[in-house]
Amino acid sequence: MIIVFACSAAKTIEGNEKLSSSIISNISPQELLKSKKWNIRGKSVGIYYEYTQTEKTLYVDGTNVGSTKYYISDTNCFEQSFNASKVGQTNTGRFLVTEDSCYYITIIDNSTVQISFLSHENPTTTTLIAKP
Repeated sequence: MIIVFACSAAKTIEGNEKLSSSIISNISPQELLKSKKWNIRGKSVGIYYEYTQTEKTLYVDGTNVGSTKYYISDTNCFEQSFNASKVGQTNTGRFLVTEDSCYYITIIDNSTVQISFLSHENPTTTTLIAKP
């Protein structure tokens, strides 16, 4: 299933005419996530995420409603369990790993990122748009 997903994610990237291959090669997913505040497409502009080197934080109308430790990995999340010693240590790779979840990061352009929740039962993708 992961191979199929990775192929479909790559196909989505290739099909997006706004995508610049230099963006993908010049910035890591974590560097891009840390560089901006991120609105969730289709949700109120008052709901957004901020990423640091170690945490993903959800804000609603400027109030922190929860943070989650994470790390970036180049290893498929399903092939590993959360390793707290990796938090803040790795900044390359396409997988965002939290204690509870595994996500695949797809950079569309420098202001649009897709975060895909990898689940055998219910995979979903959320599009994040850089907050103006």
